[in-house]
Amino acid sequence: MSLSRSESTALMVLAYFFLQTGQPDAAYRAVRALLCLEPDHSWARYFVIVCADAKGDYERVLTLTERLDAALSAVLSPEQSKALTLIRARALQKSGRSAEAQALTAQLIAGSGASAAGAPAADRPAASASATNRPAAGKPEERAP
Repeated sequence: MSLSRSESTALMVLAYFFLQTGQPDAAYRAVRALLCLEPDHSWARYFVIVCADAKGDYERVLTLTERLDAALSAVLSPEQSKALTLIRARALQKSGRSAEAQALTAQLIAGSGASAAGAPAADRPAASASATNRPAAGKPEERAP
């Protein structure tokens, strides 16, 4: 089954709304529904990592960021790429892998431009930071076509 653009957008907005209103479980379910119907949806693949982080599911964050592929990395904005790197660093820290977290953070501070998977991100419009002091979530309208 394929979604129309408006149906896809509705699920994106719903997931973003749930996350912004402090309902990460509902946001995760909405974005997973979108991914079930459109597995290659770039924004949803990014946002599921953001939701896992908001839920405190750090093992899931590590699994998902380890598997980032070039296709997803190519459509992330520099801010989204940095956000995923910070999310991965936090997950490493929370999982007791402090040395790896510090190395990843130092790499980001040094300006290497590496993403969470180690690949440079493409230049895209900036994503906004959420009010919960978490890295940028990327509003649905900022999704790559």
